[in-house]
Amino acid sequence: MILRAALGLMLCLFIAIPASADSGALIAVRGIDVDVTAGNAVDAREQAILEGQRKGLRQALLMLTPAENVDRLPALSDSQITDLVADYEVESEQTSTVRYIGKLAFRYRLDALSSLLQQSGTAATTTPSPPVLVLPVLSSGGKNLLWGEGNAWRDAWSAHPPTGGLVELSLPKGDAADASAITADQAVGGDIARIQSLAGHYGVGDVAVIVAQQDAASGAVTFSVTRYGMTGPTGTFQDQVAGDPANPEAAYNQAIDRIADRLQQDWIAQNRVASSVEQHLTVDASISGLAQWAELRRRLASVATLRRVDVIYLMQSRAQLDLTFIGDRDQLTRSLQQRALLLRDSGDGHATLELAAVQP
Repeated sequence: MILRAALGLMLCLFIAIPASADSGALIAVRGIDVDVTAGNAVDAREQAILEGQRKGLRQALLMLTPAENVDRLPALSDSQITDLVADYEVESEQTSTVRYIGKLAFRYRLDALSSLLQQSGTAATTTPSPPVLVLPVLSSGGKNLLWGEGNAWRDAWSAHPPTGGLVELSLPKGDAADASAITADQAVGGDIARIQSLAGHYGVGDVAVIVAQQDAASGAVTFSVTRYGMTGPTGTFQDQVAGDPANPEAAYNQAIDRIADRLQQDWIAQNRVASSVEQHLTVDASISGLAQWAELRRRLASVATLRRVDVIYLMQSRAQLDLTFIGDRDQLTRSLQQRALLLRDSGDGHATLELAAVQP
């Protein structure tokens, strides 16, 4: 039986256009080494900053598009590059009367980088990520802490939430329901059933368990990040930031910024396409009514690699869709999964599309 309320949709297509770059989104490049000698220390520092922002710009662009596209861009003056910079940070520095040696970090305006690439005929991945739920676990005194008092790592995330990126990172409420849903040890141990249950409660498809340990003597923070999606672990990385025992919060904040930068870089890399050639894939989707059909359309409309979705037919419990996408099939699968949509091969030459068990 055809869904009468949706009958008109059968004869038309709906278009999935990825969101444009958020005008406030930033892309960070850290650890840029500079070593400049000039007539005096002030000139050496100024030249080092200009050199650093030029180096950083190339690295930022390489996050968005392949090297051959970056190489085709017109040469920019120092002032033009400065206009692309939102802010910068000195990570370390040494100076003499004529020399400046430093390690710098720059944040570039993503909308400006996207515009620069588009003016040269190059597309960039600037679609915002779905929210990522963060579980900040503090490893201290042989114990893992997640909920309740004593978790300075979680307190740091509450006081210093990352801003200005494509990846939205959110904290759970930390109420009694959360505490009963998963313990710190279960999060660290990767209890996928409990992690996915908490994800479903918050309506997300991606969880990051972030375990931190701070050295009391040096103030340094060592951390590990493990990502979990609908099908299990999706990746992990570790890092460390230097600290000051007199100001332990500063190291926590630096670690949070570094994690946010890395997650954004991973998101951009996963959604960057090497080819703009359009491909087609016909999929069968099971639906249980208009509400689920609307939710399916909503999620498809935000998939970065989809260019168009044609409705071949729509019935009460099923729909057949023609997906027009760029990139390869594996990338399409990942992009759909990021929006809590599971693309599977049915074994008979057909593909199916399923709404994951995540609350809208």
